[in-house]
Amino acid sequence: GINKTYEMLSDNCAAGFWWERSVTPAWGLLGGKHGRPPSVIVKSSAAGEINCLKANGIKLKSGDLIICRSGGGGGYGDALQRDRNAVKDDITDGFITVDGALQDYGYKSTL
Repeated sequence: GINKTYEMLSDNCAAGFWWERSVTPAWGLLGGKHGRPPSVIVKSSAAGEINCLKANGIKLKSGDLIICRSGGGGGYGDALQRDRNAVKDDITDGFITVDGALQDYGYKSTL
């Protein structure tokens, strides 16, 4: 998925959005895990922090934030069977963390 943060630069802003696939995120195949569903967090100076996927006409002011996280795709195959060198390369390239490699792939890093 993609993470994107939008900061309002004016006191006269209004936001609207309609995110889908929150109840049934992308499914995995052949033993792969399901993808992560999307999330939208609005950090408003007036209303505090709001979690919402569908909204229209939310009034925002300068400095308020909208944090959007699109859903991720489903996995393919049993993650525990993934090639160890490929997992190590993903750590090195910054695609996953050492903790994530252990949790998702059972990989104990020697980095």
